[in-house]
Amino acid sequence: MKSNSSAVKLVNLLLEHQDGLHKQTIIRKLALGSESSFYRALRSARALGNNQIECSNDFYRIVTNDETDELTAMIPQDDELIALLTIQHIISGMTSKALTDIFHPLQKKLDKILKIVVKQPLKWADKVKILDIHYRKIPEGIFLKVIDAISREYVLKFDYTDSIGKVTLRTVSPQHLVRYKDNWYLDAWCHKNNALRIFSLDNISGLRHANCSYFQPDDKLIHEIYAASYGIFSGTPTAVAKIRLTGVAARYVQREMWHPEQKLTICGDKTVELEIPYSKPHELIREVLSWGEEAEVLEPKSLRKEIATRINELMKKYEKS
Repeated sequence: MKSNSSAVKLVNLLLEHQDGLHKQTIIRKLALGSESSFYRALRSARALGNNQIECSNDFYRIVTNDETDELTAMIPQDDELIALLTIQHIISGMTSKALTDIFHPLQKKLDKILKIVVKQPLKWADKVKILDIHYRKIPEGIFLKVIDAISREYVLKFDYTDSIGKVTLRTVSPQHLVRYKDNWYLDAWCHKNNALRIFSLDNISGLRHANCSYFQPDDKLIHEIYAASYGIFSGTPTAVAKIRLTGVAARYVQREMWHPEQKLTICGDKTVELEIPYSKPHELIREVLSWGEEAEVLEPKSLRKEIATRINELMKKYEKS
C-alpha cells in the first residue's frame, strides 16, 4: 500500500482539478522531491484503474467518460482504506443474512476499489474480529420489509408474540430499526395502543402492508420514550435505581456508560454508587444479577425486593438439586 501512496494522491489531486495541473505544481503539492518520483507515481497512477491521465505541455489531467465508474475514479487514501475495510468486515461478519444481502451491492463496489490498491484486502480485513453471538434469528423477509416500510413511511400489520407467548395482531407506523446487544428491534407507533412501542424482530410473523394512514409522532415524544430510561424496553422513567458496586464491578462500571443520564459517585478505592433512571426493571435486574455479590441495589425498595425474590427463588432451585 505504501508503494502506491503517491499514485493514489496523484489521482485524487487530478480529480480535484479537472482542468489539469502543471507537472511542477503536482510535484510541489505532493512533496514528491524530484521529477523521477513524479514519473514513478504517474506510472503507478495510470496502472491503478480506469482513469486515463493525459499530458499536454507538462499539464496533466484525467480524462473521464460516461463508462467510467465514479466510485472507482476516487481512490481512497490509506486511512480511508482502513475505514472501508473495517466497515466491509463488520458487515460481512454479521450473522444477520438480511443485512449482508442489503449491503451486497455496496460491498461489490468496495471490493472493486480495494483491489485496486490492496492485493489481498480480505486477508488484511481478517485482522479485525467481529464476534456476533447470542443473537436471535429473524424470519425470512422480515428485515427487508421493515426497512422498506421505514424508508417509504407506510403502515405494517403483523402477528406479534410477546415474552409470555401471547400472540396479538398489531398495526404500526414504523419509526426506527435498532440493533441492540446483537439483536434487532423495531421502534413503532402502535395504532392499537395509540402509543410508541418496541417490537423484537424475531417475534414478528405474517408481516404485510396495512391500508391506513401513516402516523408520525412528535420527535420530542420519541426522545422521551426511547432515550430517557435504561434498557431497550425503556419508556418514561418511573424511578431511579441506586446501585452499589464493589471490586471488579466497580472498576468496570467506571469505564462503562449504562445510560446517558447516569450519575456515578466514587465512594472509595473499590466502591462506587451508580444512579440510573428506568421504567421497566427486567433488563436492569439481569444486569445487576450478572455481577453477583459485587452489585447491590440500594434504592428503590421495590426493585431491591424484586431482586431479593429472584435470588431466593434461585436458591430454592439449587437447594432441591
